[in-house]
Amino acid sequence: MPRTSQRELALLRSKLEEWPPMSGFVAGTRFPEYMQALVAKEHIQQFLPVWIKRREDRPAGALQRMERWAKEQGVEHLL
Repeated sequence: MPRTSQRELALLRSKLEEWPPMSGFVAGTRFPEYMQALVAKEHIQQFLPVWIKRREDRPAGALQRMERWAKEQGVEHLL
């Protein structure tokens, strides 16, 4: 999944800030699309690093538990 850059978020925000107040009432505007993209990308940017860190930590934790168990069982030479 491509990482959302700060520049991309800034571009979306600037497009929203420049939007005329009445354009939301005009049929066919892209305002809802810009809002949805901005909100989604901000949420992804906040969530993704934490999620990746959790995923990276999982195998390390499992390996530590497996090594501990192997030592307790006297079979650490098999790892």
